Formats: sequence, C-alpha cells, structure tokens
Amino acid sequence: MIKIKYIKILVVLSLFSLGCSCNKNDDILLQAGEYKLTVPDFEFLKNRHKNQPVNAEYENQLIDNAYILAYAIDNRFDTISILSKKLMYGTRLYCSEVNGYVWNRKVKPYLKVSFGDINDVYEKQTTAYTLEYIYFPNSTCLNKYVTPGSKVESAESFNALKQRVASSKEIRQSMFQSSYPFYPFSIYTDKLFNAQKGDVWGPFETMEGYYVVQVTGIEPITRRPFKEEKARIENSLLDGLTQKFIWKSQREILSKMSPRMNNSAISLMAAKCIINRREWPGIDRNMVLMDYTFQGKTHHYTAADFMEFINCQPMFVGSPADANDMKNLMKDFLMDIWHFDEALKMGVETDKEFQLFKKNYQSKLFVNYYNEKSIYPKMELTTDEIKKYYNENQDNLKRFKTATISVYKFGDQQSAFESMNPITQHYKQSTQSLANPRFDPLLHGLNSLKENVEVQISDTTNSTILVNAIIGADTGRVLSPMKMNGEYWVVYLTHKSGEARLPYKYAKLEIERTLPAKKAQEARGQLLAELKVRYPLKINRLKEYNQKMKK
Repeated sequence: MIKIKYIKILVVLSLFSLGCSCNKNDDILLQAGEYKLTVPDFEFLKNRHKNQPVNAEYENQLIDNAYILAYAIDNRFDTISILSKKLMYGTRLYCSEVNGYVWNRKVKPYLKVSFGDINDVYEKQTTAYTLEYIYFPNSTCLNKYVTPGSKVESAESFNALKQRVASSKEIRQSMFQSSYPFYPFSIYTDKLFNAQKGDVWGPFETMEGYYVVQVTGIEPITRRPFKEEKARIENSLLDGLTQKFIWKSQREILSKMSPRMNNSAISLMAAKCIINRREWPGIDRNMVLMDYTFQGKTHHYTAADFMEFINCQPMFVGSPADANDMKNLMKDFLMDIWHFDEALKMGVETDKEFQLFKKNYQSKLFVNYYNEKSIYPKMELTTDEIKKYYNENQDNLKRFKTATISVYKFGDQQSAFESMNPITQHYKQSTQSLANPRFDPLLHGLNSLKENVEVQISDTTNSTILVNAIIGADTGRVLSPMKMNGEYWVVYLTHKSGEARLPYKYAKLEIERTLPAKKAQEARGQLLAELKVRYPLKINRLKEYNQKMKK
C-alpha cells in the first residue's frame, strides 16, 4: 500500500514537472543553442521598433541573429570587457533619457495639458512676432563680444553687435516667426510675453548656448478653426513643458555635482582628436579634464574616461574634436550617472521592462561585435577588385549624360545648411533670382551664385563628390552642402537627361560604396551556413505565434 502510494506521488510530481516544462517551452518562440527568444522578448522588440513590419523578412532576421547569439553565448561574449562597458553605458542612457526609466516614472505623469491650457494659447495666438537673433555657442565666445554681466537692450546696440560678430564662423545670425507661447525662447525668458516692436534683450542662457534677440516685426495672423489647431497646440505645449523640465533639472543637478572644467586640457584633447578613428595620439590618458562631486565625494574625470565615453555611449550629439562640444558631452555623462543612481534607488534592477531592455541591448551588442570581428574585415576592397568590378559591370554603370544645376557657394557650413529651406521655397514659389544675397536676408554667408551650370558626365574634371551627389538625386531637389575648395556648396538640380557610361573616376566612389555590402552579404551567408550546422534550431514558433496574434 505504501509502495503504491509512493508511486502515485511520483506520477503526480512528474506530471506537475511536465506541466511546468510545457509552460516554459510555450514561452519560448525561438531557440538556437543556449540562446532563447521568449514571448516577452519578442513583444519588447516589437514595441521598441513599431515602424518595423513583422513579416517573413523580420522573422528571418531574428533567426539569423539567433544563430549568432548562440555562438556568442558559447564563446562567452559576456566576459568581453568592451561589451560589458558598452552595456553599462547603454543601460545608463536608458534610465536617464526622455521616455526612459526615470523620466516615465518621475516626470511624465506630471506633464499634462488641460483643455483650458490649449484654449488659452489658441485665444492668444493672434499675432506673429518676427524675431532676429544672434547666437553664441558658449560663454567664452560670448565674452569676446559682450562684457560679462552687461546687457544688450537697444536696437542700436543689437545692430552694432551684429556688425562686430559678422566675420565669426562660430556665431550664428538668423530670424524666424513665432507666436504665443513663443517657444523655445519663452522656456528661458518671459520677456516675449509683453514685447513690442524694436525690443531687444539678452544675452540669456539656454541649453544650446546664449542668445540676444530683437523683435523686428509684429503682424496679425489668421487662425484656423480651433478643432484643426487643437492637436498642434497640445503637442507644442507638451514639448515646451518637456524642454523646460529638462532645462531646470539639468541646472539643478549640475549645481549639485559642481563640475570644474580644465579648459586647457580639454582644448588640447580636442585638438589631438582624429575623429574617424576615434583616437587621440600623444594624449596622456591620466590627464584630468574635469572634477565633479558625486555621492559626497570628489571624482576626477580623465582623458581615458572621455575616450571610453566616446567609444561606448550608444549615441551622442557633438564632436569630440570641438572643445565646447566636449564640455557638453561631459555634462551628458554627469546627467547619465546621476539619473542611473536615481534609477537604482527606485529598484530598476528588478523592473521587468528594464531586464528585457538589458537582455535585448546586450544581444544587439553581441551581434554587432560578431559582425565587426567576422564580417566587416571581409568588406575591405583592393584597387584590383574595384577595377575588376568596373570592367565586368560597365553595362550596369550607366548614369545621366548631362545635368543642369545652380550652385550656391557659402563661406561656412552652418549658413549653407540654413539656406536649404529658403532655396527650396524659392524654386517652389518664384523665379526671382537670388544672385544678390541682399535680396534675401535668410541667405546669410552666401559668397556667390552660378545658375544653369551644365555638368557633362564625360568631363572628368568635375568633382567626384558633386557628380555622385547628382547621380543619387531627383530633379527639382536641393542637395545637402558639399565642401568644395574651402567653401560649402548647396546645389539645386534643375535637370538630368540622357544615359552614358560612368568614367572610372566617378564609378570608383560608387563601387566603393556598394561592393562592400555585396561582399558582406556573401561572407554573412557563408558564416551563417556554418552556424546553422553547429547550432541547429531547437524551437521555432515565430510564424505560429504571429499568425495567432493576428487573429
């Protein structure tokens, strides 16, 4: 009797164990080797990439990645130091960014706009202010032209300042129209709310730098019906609240962390930077760039720390070869570690969404690392390979025969970029010539204009960059600025006609862009074939799950 009872217990336990096992397997959509993609993983990826259609191509990409990730687990990619550091930087950014962990729990619930707020803005949007501004990227630049502590408060002072800064490539001048609530300037100053034509104020500090502003015109505007404006106003108010919170939060945190910048060290490191290689030859890695206070202690931020940031931060805005951008990037680092510390106190490590992010971000790092080590080296081209491809594919290398363009030549890159919209509007709305920059104040920095320039594909004296830009563009388009002979060209493509074989000079650049991708595809196919044998799929329920979710 006891034996029968014992057997019954074993059977019950076995069934219970089997039931648990089945439930666990039901949660797994894809498995290769020890890598498993679960339902929560898949749903997390879908939510993070909402614009990515979940189709057969997407499923195949996940399967290919599964083979690579099986290899990564088998070869202990989790012990590779650089990947561990990149994971740390990625999780810190996840916690600190807008719509990240801390933001969504501490800030987003309070960013609300009422119907009354929207209606109030609509009622006050009766006039448009034309605002002319002078922008200084940093305090050092500002202090060269404006005495520290002084104000610019008259049209005469504003115009005199404009003349003094006109030759500077760092300082930007422009104008735009704005209506109530006058974003983005009203985030940093309330002067606009009662401003009159001719009023001047500044400099005032913003997240991007310093501004001096003049109201050059005020005119009535015709409003669309409230129903049509409601969504736009609501989004504008939410954006304004977001920027205002970021600004105040940043100032509060930085005041607590008290960063002290070593300007001479930062300038030296910026000057030594080789951007495309992310290298700083001759720089002492122990050189201190900044001191700051964190968790009650003083910390040194060294050249080695900044190098690590540049190589491990998932994304950043600015150039490590620019001293002012370096300072802003170091401030970004401070914001990241502050918010990550907040996240740890809030229990982020036990949060399921954070765990999913961390797992899938690590998987992304593993796949990228595999590509860098196993596939990208096989993308390198030799001169002989390029020539061989050119000779064997000349019928596929036919492009336009003749093109007609207009070329706007600017003295600096910023002016060139700012000109693109007004030039586009000019060709859309009128045929008036912009040859004289005085006719259009928005074309600041225009050196010269050449219209109706003919470009023959057979003429190998043309710029390779220009010809390839024309090849890739549709007629009627304004092309992005191109650096040519110390100037920045903005090109309007009027017309393309005919067909002709590309001379080798122009084809070479196109081949250098396209052939590596073909080589990478071939290498990837060969490597995946080997991985499929080594790590055959144990589970693949992707198609079944997707079909089920569509019902």
